[in-house]
Amino acid sequence: MSSIDNETLSKIDTQAASSAAVESSPLSPHHQEEKERLERLLQNRSEAKELEDKNILKPGNVAPSLQAARAELEKRKLEDKLEGRLERRPEKEDLERRGILKDQTVAPALQGKLTELERSQMADKLGKEFASRPDVDELKAKGILKGE
Repeated sequence: MSSIDNETLSKIDTQAASSAAVESSPLSPHHQEEKERLERLLQNRSEAKELEDKNILKPGNVAPSLQAARAELEKRKLEDKLEGRLERRPEKEDLERRGILKDQTVAPALQGKLTELERSQMADKLGKEFASRPDVDELKAKGILKGE
């Protein structure tokens, strides 16, 4: 080590210091053309709101390192909410009894027509019953109605 003089050591230290400074400094364009190109690109850059709308950027001011954890937490909350609602949903028999769930032997596309047909049949039946009922005079004659 004694064969290296102080001047050589000083040069090595200076070179190391200058290369370390270059490595730690942020990169910046050295040419005017590169600066102009970067400025054009920055002017055409999408706004944060637009990126959020396209689902590229996650909404909120959460650090990128925490965004995955936040998304996972939201997913778990949604799963828990769905599970709770599924546990509270009514049974099939209850829905059928209340008339919410229709006859499963008929195709869903035809269920509306089936309901319409059943109502029409009921209306026809009631129409016949009303037509054959006795009038007020007959009911008075039979003593069913009293009256005026």
